[in-house]
Amino acid sequence: MIELDYRLLFGDDKQLHLAFFLLSSIAVGLIVLFVTPLAYGKRNLSYVWFTLVSIGLIEEYRQFYLPNRSAEFLDALTNMIGATVGIVFLQVILSLIPHLNKSNSSEIIKILIVLLIVPSFIGLWFINQEPFIDINFTMPINITDFISFRKFQLVN
Repeated sequence: MIELDYRLLFGDDKQLHLAFFLLSSIAVGLIVLFVTPLAYGKRNLSYVWFTLVSIGLIEEYRQFYLPNRSAEFLDALTNMIGATVGIVFLQVILSLIPHLNKSNSSEIIKILIVLLIVPSFIGLWFINQEPFIDINFTMPINITDFISFRKFQLVN
């Protein structure tokens, strides 16, 4: 019987690889879309994907030669999956926007940046390890229970 080590397959390390390459592919893809004509968007996004996947593979091979580091196949695979999901996200957004031309390219990029930046900041707000704001006022118990997972120090 085959047993899978789920901690190894889906651990913090793999989640960080996935998140880094997903966000990197979206960020680099947005920059490429912003500085090049959108008519070449799909082709240029494929270059971004190839470059990021290559960097992920080279980085894993580089770690093989470093002390206290290890090269892992699953890390390289997770890097590729993250880059692929990010580029596919941008490709889907591009395909949903009708009549791409230079006159509306800046508006499209603004929409894509809002779709990336706003959720990223909201996500960081919720996963912040150390709260940078202490809310010291009385709140109803149901609201306190609702936001207690955000590590606020509330006074009842």
